[in-house]
Amino acid sequence: MILTLGALPDVGSAILFSWGTAVSYFNRSALVPSAPRLKASLPDGGLTPSTLALTWGSGQAASDNGLGQITGDASGTVNYVTGAIDLALPTLPSGGEEIAVAYQFGDPNLERFDYPVRDGNGSITLALAQTNLTPGMVQLRFNAFYEEVQSDTELVIEKNDPIITLHDDGNGKLLNTEGTELGTVNYVAGTVNFVPDGQSGVPQTRYEWRTIGTSLDAEGNTVARQRWTLVEIYYVQAPYLFPTDDSGWVEVQYRSNNASTGGTATLTLAALTLDLTPRIGEAILAGSVRFTLGGSTYVDKQGLLYRAIDPATGAGEQAGTLDYANGVASVTVWTPGQANSAALVSLVTSMVAQSVDEVTFRTPGAPLAPGSLYLSASTVDGRRIETTANGDGTISNADMSGLVDYQTGISTVRFGRLITAAGHEGEPWYDAEQVDANGKIWRPLSVVADTIRFNCVVYSYLPLDADLIGLDPVRLPSDGRVPFLRKGNIAVVHSTQRSAFAMGVVAGQSLNVGRERLAHLHLEDKDGKQLAQPLYTTDLDAGIVTLANPLDLTGYAEPLYAVHRIEDMSLVTDVDISGRLTLARPLSHAYQAADTLVSSALIIGDLWARYANLFDQKVWTNKWEDYLIGDPCTAQYNDTDFPILVTNRACLQERWMIQFTSATNFILVGEHVGQIAVGDVNSDFAPTNPNNGQPYFVLDHRGWGAGWATGNLLRFNTIAANYPLWFIRTVLQSVAALDSDQFEVQLRGNVNR
Repeated sequence: MILTLGALPDVGSAILFSWGTAVSYFNRSALVPSAPRLKASLPDGGLTPSTLALTWGSGQAASDNGLGQITGDASGTVNYVTGAIDLALPTLPSGGEEIAVAYQFGDPNLERFDYPVRDGNGSITLALAQTNLTPGMVQLRFNAFYEEVQSDTELVIEKNDPIITLHDDGNGKLLNTEGTELGTVNYVAGTVNFVPDGQSGVPQTRYEWRTIGTSLDAEGNTVARQRWTLVEIYYVQAPYLFPTDDSGWVEVQYRSNNASTGGTATLTLAALTLDLTPRIGEAILAGSVRFTLGGSTYVDKQGLLYRAIDPATGAGEQAGTLDYANGVASVTVWTPGQANSAALVSLVTSMVAQSVDEVTFRTPGAPLAPGSLYLSASTVDGRRIETTANGDGTISNADMSGLVDYQTGISTVRFGRLITAAGHEGEPWYDAEQVDANGKIWRPLSVVADTIRFNCVVYSYLPLDADLIGLDPVRLPSDGRVPFLRKGNIAVVHSTQRSAFAMGVVAGQSLNVGRERLAHLHLEDKDGKQLAQPLYTTDLDAGIVTLANPLDLTGYAEPLYAVHRIEDMSLVTDVDISGRLTLARPLSHAYQAADTLVSSALIIGDLWARYANLFDQKVWTNKWEDYLIGDPCTAQYNDTDFPILVTNRACLQERWMIQFTSATNFILVGEHVGQIAVGDVNSDFAPTNPNNGQPYFVLDHRGWGAGWATGNLLRFNTIAANYPLWFIRTVLQSVAALDSDQFEVQLRGNVNR
């Protein structure tokens, strides 16, 4: 495949393509589903035959006939050993109707016989500890080995260890699950005799590597990309043999007529079960099911059953679930009193479901909320697997491995698991080149493509009000992300680390942090509280911090930490789409990727404190303006010969007003700080900045002229040695993800350490 794109793709983007393969579908709408049935289990096992009685409604009743069949006003079966009941009523009952059950039961006996000896004819005879066995209550289990059967091209049956189950029919015969007689029971004597060897049909699957596309390797050669695909399911008659060594065992569970106990239970008709594909071993195509029951039409949507569908909206009442793998529907809502029979309107099945072992897809929107992607699928053998992506985007459980990019919504998932390669060399999926350094190999797991489902939470962005943020939001990207470094910008590469003092520090103790030419160093206690500056001194060039002597650490908790930073500032000469930066000068420090960050720097230029807009005004109008309002004063202040003195350290960005309260006394008022000082024309005026103990400004008393009167004012502005910055940050309405959130802004000179 050759593809020409209209622009250079973004980093992390992907090219997705899809394809289809031929499949065989079957119209099974002519099938007759089984009657809806109640399947339930009694709280007790080991039921005594001919003691089960069921009553419900207005005098309806049913009972067992001693052979595991239920007759009367309802039909069905009962498993005496497990207490499982399968019941079909002639009409649909009321939802939630209760059935009262009475029965006799006794604890079943379980005996195990390890490596029993065969008789001369190859059968096994076991004498149980109890006699007078209850007919229909004998169940026998034993282990066996399937023989290895091979075709001309592949291994069909591997040796494994199945469990064979036999049960008695109430008449002294032991039958397997297919109804074949394999032994006998002597109820009076308490003995069983059976043949432990036989054969059974075993389902098998056949896979092939199918080419789904091609790619180019590093040398430019075309390499086929293949997928491990299920192509056929078939059955093989395989013989099984009872082990001839000491690994063989037999378990017999039975009841004796010597003891029984009365029991009662209540069965609630909360759900009815019906098999839509009786005697058909095919998978149902999702979305193809429609059947009628009790005057209502039921349809399936992604494994859920709905009825009373509104043609206009497509909405309906959820009424049950559907298992696509085995065709069994569980109906939870129905119309009572109607005939208890279902009829198919439409049903499509497939012998070979389209299976995949890897999938790549993109969610309908992006970005995604971290940890919100949920993925589920069904394997070809009907097993459901599911997982939720981790917060870092990894997808990992016993049957899946993959990654989701929360920013783009692109996900790639492989189904299967890493296993030890040794011992699997004969598997059709084995490839020696795929064995990793740890001796592991990926074993693919095929899932039905139609059953793969996902859901997630997608963030969406609403346009901001231009009046609210003060600029046109059309220029802002929809996801709020903007490049913070471009060619020609200044970048600061920096690394901050923490070095700990040993417990029990003493006055005068020094700590070498292991790095030189530091840009910054301060001390914190174990709770992050920064130590006062007088408690230590620093040598940034040597990377050494020394505690004060004497030392008072009251209010601080050990251990103490030295927080230190190295950095380089440089011009950015190139910015690559991959995120790689090219700087105009080499880095002067050795940085570790784990703790190194890159920050942008805003070049401000020279900064200095100053004053401006000095003027006098006859009366105060309660308006802060930078020009005269009304008449000027008769007197003036001479700032030509006696300018106002300001310093970078203490000067504040503020509008000031000096208002006279008499001919010589005045007050100082700031637009933001309010009234903070008083003075007179006979002394220098230097109001103190409480943040650093230095004066906001100094007004020389010699600059005052004569003629000041009460109410006159002198107006001027001070401009701090600072730069106007505007920080805009948007927080979406949601539950708080963090208890606290912060960022740092540093005002720095141009000295590069």
